[in-house]
Amino acid sequence: MPSRYYPHTKPKTHILNGVLATLNSFSPMSGGLEQAFRDKSFEVALTKGNYLLKQGEISNYLYFLISGIVAGYRNNGKERLTTFISVSGDFVSAIDGMYGSTPVEDSMVAESDCYLIALRTEHLLDFFDTFPEMNIIMRKVLETYYRVAHQRSVIMRMGNAKEKYAYYLQNLTSNIEDIPLPLVASFLDIKTATLKTIIRDQSKAGAVVSDIENLYKLQNLISTDQLFLEKKLRLKDIAQRVELTPHELSALLNNHYRKSFADFINIFRINYVKQKLRGSNELQQLTIEALGDQAGFSSKSTFFFAFKKHTGMSPLEYIKNNKAL
Repeated sequence: MPSRYYPHTKPKTHILNGVLATLNSFSPMSGGLEQAFRDKSFEVALTKGNYLLKQGEISNYLYFLISGIVAGYRNNGKERLTTFISVSGDFVSAIDGMYGSTPVEDSMVAESDCYLIALRTEHLLDFFDTFPEMNIIMRKVLETYYRVAHQRSVIMRMGNAKEKYAYYLQNLTSNIEDIPLPLVASFLDIKTATLKTIIRDQSKAGAVVSDIENLYKLQNLISTDQLFLEKKLRLKDIAQRVELTPHELSALLNNHYRKSFADFINIFRINYVKQKLRGSNELQQLTIEALGDQAGFSSKSTFFFAFKKHTGMSPLEYIKNNKAL
């Protein structure tokens, strides 16, 4: 099949500089190679669903993906088997027939609108002969290709869908949020519904862990720093200290304690008063009402109402019962 042809429009300087910086990170480029790359490279804009390469065509270009997602696939009978997923910052080319010598076995399609920098294979081969450092650069590019190929072979040997997805997250991409789930599922050779279930379960588990951490932070903040002693303590202030929104904090207290913010704080205040009431020395120095004020209650009536609500008795009744024990 015939190879593709693109109009050779020069990319913007700052974009090309980014590509050259990446190449230089593999091996320092001579001034001659940098200039040759600037002279011979060009931009390619590809809309979603269009092909960079189809199975059976000749690969005549090496691409650097600036933005978008490109996937490689081959047809396995009636099924489409995704062989790789490339995201912004990746080099894109066929592993087989990379230098335009044989027809390729994988198709490459844009899974979103893409912008790429391209270099013709004939110029790449010329760079090998003219600039020794280009051989080092391409060797490292190929190392990346083969590492991904190895990682995919590991995934294919895994029988557990959860293990596949965990391995994928850890080893194959940092742009998971941008990649459509059906494409990820195809790459992992699992059903999209199965992948959605795994993600949902992980999200729930993550939420539980996050809630436990936030509750620990909240408890430590209130008890250790004794913030409950402040009379004008507000939900908004505590939420900010534990890095939650007021709504999130309110929901957290309701879900785990079935209590409002005011009731949650008052428990700490009541426990503080109960501890003081059990110490006879404190009662000689302070009245019961003064203890309520010291504990952070804004008024005598609020203190007595909260104490009765949380203990089932008045402060005086509590003192009598405590002495009887």
